Amino acid sequence: MEKLIKCRRQPFKYRKVIYKNTVNILERTGKVINVENKHKKRVLVCGTRFGQFYLEAITRNSDRFELVGILANGSERSIKCAERYNTQLFTNINDIPKSIDFACVVVKSSVMGGEGTTITLDLLNRGVSVLLEQPVHYKDIKECAKIANKNKLVFIVGNLYSNLESTKDFIKSAKKLTSTYSPNYIEVKFATQVSYPLARYLVEIFSMARTIEFNDNMKNCGNLQLVTGSISGVPLMISADNRLDPKSPDSYLSMFHQISIGFESGTLMLSETFGNTLWIPSLYIEDDKEAVGNYPFLETENLLDKTSFFINENSNKSYNDLFKETWVQAVFEDICLIDKYISNKNKVNYGSYIQRELRLANIWQNIMDKLGYPSIKDKDDYKFIKIEKL
Repeated sequence: MEKLIKCRRQPFKYRKVIYKNTVNILERTGKVINVENKHKKRVLVCGTRFGQFYLEAITRNSDRFELVGILANGSERSIKCAERYNTQLFTNINDIPKSIDFACVVVKSSVMGGEGTTITLDLLNRGVSVLLEQPVHYKDIKECAKIANKNKLVFIVGNLYSNLESTKDFIKSAKKLTSTYSPNYIEVKFATQVSYPLARYLVEIFSMARTIEFNDNMKNCGNLQLVTGSISGVPLMISADNRLDPKSPDSYLSMFHQISIGFESGTLMLSETFGNTLWIPSLYIEDDKEAVGNYPFLETENLLDKTSFFINENSNKSYNDLFKETWVQAVFEDICLIDKYISNKNKVNYGSYIQRELRLANIWQNIMDKLGYPSIKDKDDYKFIKIEKL
């Protein structure tokens, strides 16, 4: 709904106009301006395990989004979530409200043996745009995007790790370096539960990459699987912890992501997903055969510089803080992304987004096909080590 309003009174003050649940601040110039409808987007959340991060993100930003309900299986957890967030619980998709702007499906997709893809397709066919939490198979993305396009809707894949400041810093530096200098290698270490976000990093850094060429040399080294290959012609080394506790698959990760990109001039490192980006210069001494006394050959600019740098030193937060604050904010960025694509009538950027997601899913599938099924971790031998003991 639009309304043209001319401000003649109080020319030096802002005037607030409420028009059919729309609040707008008018310019003080006295000009005729256009008041757009700024209604809050109505959101349904499906799933209440990881979905709690979405519930928290939506309710913390109630000025932009309205939680209209939870779709879940009626477990005790889902009942408690509905009570906590003061919203309605739906156990049948046929009962959900018709006036929904988009849904966040935080349920395992078909590739992980869950109903997330089925729910997503059902919602898209009902005229509801969808954010489906990763990982998602290449074929599922293609099918969901096709139906979304047919029904003039939006489909995106949720991936909070790409919204973390720590990974943004690393990817920004990596893209800057690789655009000018040729990498000698890239080494990645990760737990396979977070292999999908890793594929996203690789696609961001090597934007033209569509697949990984693996060598036939996978080895086991303790709890790790070691494999080599190449991406966009750059040698790639992978160390993966491919173990899974079937009773509690998300409760233990020996690591998230550790990435190193080697150049002739130095190494760019992401110490950990939530950690720091470091630059470690290579040692290079000019050959000065005539130099005598007091090491004059050590006075060059590169040797007077530091042996390591923090590109951006992120604060050392606890996992408690990460889950309660950092992850909620990262999830919120994905919620804002689908909102932006829904609101944006120009779909060019959205089309590019889908193509990137398809490349990402293909590379992820390459990695997991090579690593194979996870081994069972049936022994809990975790021991917390206090920093004082180091």
